[in-house]
Amino acid sequence: MGDEDPFGAYLRLGHELRAHMEAILPPGWSWPGQRVLDFGCGTGKVLCHFADEANEAEFWGCDIDRPSIEWVQRNMCPPFRAFECREGASLPQPDGYFDLIFAWSVYTHITDRWAEWLLEHHRVLADDGLLLASFIGEGMVEHLTSEEWCEDRIGMNILNEGNPWDCGGPTVIHSPWWLRAHWGRAFEILDLWPSVSPPRRPTADDAPTPTHGMILLRRKPVRLTVRDLTRLEPDEPREISSLQHSVRQLRHQAAELRRQNAHLGGQLQAAHTDLTQRIGEIAELTQQVRMAEQNLRTAEEDLGRYRASLEAIQGSTSWRVTAPARAAKQHVKRLRT
Repeated sequence: MGDEDPFGAYLRLGHELRAHMEAILPPGWSWPGQRVLDFGCGTGKVLCHFADEANEAEFWGCDIDRPSIEWVQRNMCPPFRAFECREGASLPQPDGYFDLIFAWSVYTHITDRWAEWLLEHHRVLADDGLLLASFIGEGMVEHLTSEEWCEDRIGMNILNEGNPWDCGGPTVIHSPWWLRAHWGRAFEILDLWPSVSPPRRPTADDAPTPTHGMILLRRKPVRLTVRDLTRLEPDEPREISSLQHSVRQLRHQAAELRRQNAHLGGQLQAAHTDLTQRIGEIAELTQQVRMAEQNLRTAEEDLGRYRASLEAIQGSTSWRVTAPARAAKQHVKRLRT
């Protein structure tokens, strides 16, 4: 949760997101009798704030992270319902099933499949059904890229493509004009907040708070394809300027990756040199151990021969015959001392 108090943050953020949602939903919206999907619900930080409403409405949650869904199923179902979904755009519900789908911080990470998922949400929404989604726009661009916001050079810009999901996945930036142009082909744009206001009024000492934008859409009665949604908007020069900016961003990322690769290469070479040195030291120590073992075997063999020789001497006739003389000699020696 990126907080010193993760459980408190879990509850606080979920409460704030519900408040933002209800602030942007159409006037007169009510929960009883509705079928609602939290798309990308994670561990249910927003769902859990609808426990009372779930007694009068259907609240579903889905996510690609199986441990999160299993946790929700064990701890929150019922009254909620939860299922695992895949990265491919497919939901198990029939056409027109849901009245509302909300997606917090999901389309902010969907790259190549965004149009497929948008059409799948269009399919499972009822006539006039609503889709509410957060997006990364002017409220977070400077935080993510150190660039000032400029709507003319942002369309749908993808950063960190291929980043693993456990590390946050890729990041997708959207501009309001691009959302209106492309998402607006399948949905009517009811409301769009470029940047969600923080839950409290900032003070003069506060740093700017990075915030998502929000868009509320109503399903249009149209039949479209992925190609219909992804084609460039005619007579819109920002389509080209945003693509050019994306190329510049990719060049910057490539240069940064090369720098990181060179740094890691240097670390790898240093580690290889250190490892080679340690292997040499281990080989030398191994040789010393082998020599010590050989010396020990030789000493044991010599000791064995000496014992055999001593036993042979002690068992000889001459040793037994001279035993009294040796004893007398020892006796005289003791008397002298």
